[in-house]
Amino acid sequence: MKKVVELKGNALRSKAFISFLAFALLPAMICLSGCSDDESLQKLASLDSRLERVEDKLKQIEKRMEMVFLLETKIKELDSSISELKKPITPPTTPKTEKARYHEVLQGDNLSLIAQEHGV
Repeated sequence: MKKVVELKGNALRSKAFISFLAFALLPAMICLSGCSDDESLQKLASLDSRLERVEDKLKQIEKRMEMVFLLETKIKELDSSISELKKPITPPTTPKTEKARYHEVLQGDNLSLIAQEHGV
């Protein structure tokens, strides 16, 4: 995606360069056509202010394109996080309950003997 943004940015820069050349060449052509110096200076000042506005707009567009790129990257990260969260959660396994076993304690029984009898 960044390459697309770079390509768009390069296209915008080339358009700005072309417009700059057009604005730079126009005053020269006007001067060669025989306009008075005052008229030429006024037209040159007008073209210069237009060029500055175009350059400002291009800077704004480039900043917005960078923000779009960052937002798209963030969206991809969030999508991958969401897909991780959508994985099914398996409930914890509960041990099978065994039937209660009883032992009648007889004379001479101790805990070791009882444990051996029950397999503990």
